[in-house]
Formats: sequence, structure tokens, C-alpha cells
Amino acid sequence: MDLGLTGKRALVTGSTRGVGRAIAEQLLGEGASVAICSRDPDNVARAVAELGRGGTVVGSAVDVGDIDALTAWVDDSATHLGGIDIYVHATTATLRGDDSDWTANVDIDLLALVHGVTAAAER
Repeated sequence: MDLGLTGKRALVTGSTRGVGRAIAEQLLGEGASVAICSRDPDNVARAVAELGRGGTVVGSAVDVGDIDALTAWVDDSATHLGGIDIYVHATTATLRGDDSDWTANVDIDLLALVHGVTAAAER
């Protein structure tokens, strides 16, 4: 299927495994360049090496709950890719049952999404 994504530049958070990884793979398969991130630098390096076989990929270790780090990643990714056309927030916090988990969930699932999209839109 041709979705018309050839030459587009996409940022995908939480993209070294799971749904985020699958999204990055699909975007690459459609001809987009992709910036990926997750918290673990080893997972990022491995994913960049593997995904890079399918196209242009850059990656960084980022805790999206740290808004300054997230915004810096968006800016750096835009610079490396030459802009941003697509932003996908595929990161989520894991709930384990106590109140601190709910706070983390709001910070990661909602606030990081809002701040990431805002930073991308400003680029």
C-alpha cells in the first residue's frame, strides 16, 4: 500500500519495541525517515542499527516524562531529519496500582504527548 509517505519525516516515541517499533517499521517501509527514542540507550542503539537497514533512522535515549529532554529530542530530530511531518506518541507509563503510578501515567501519556506535539508543531 502506498500511503504517500515517501520523503516525509516522522518522530516516534517509545519506538524500540512493541507498538512504537511496529509504527517506526511501517513508516520506514512507506519511505519516511524516522527519529526514534526510548529510555534505554542500548535498546535505542540496537533499534537504530536494525531499523536503519530499511531507511534513514536516527535515535536517542530520552525519558519523555522529562519535558526538557523531550523537547530537546524533538528539536535535535528535526535538525537531523530536516523537519517534521509526523509525530507519533507511542510511549505509555505502566500502572502497578498505587497513586504514584497515576501521576506517572498522566505525565507520560498525556503531558508528554501535549509537549511533544507542541514542540513538533513549532518546528
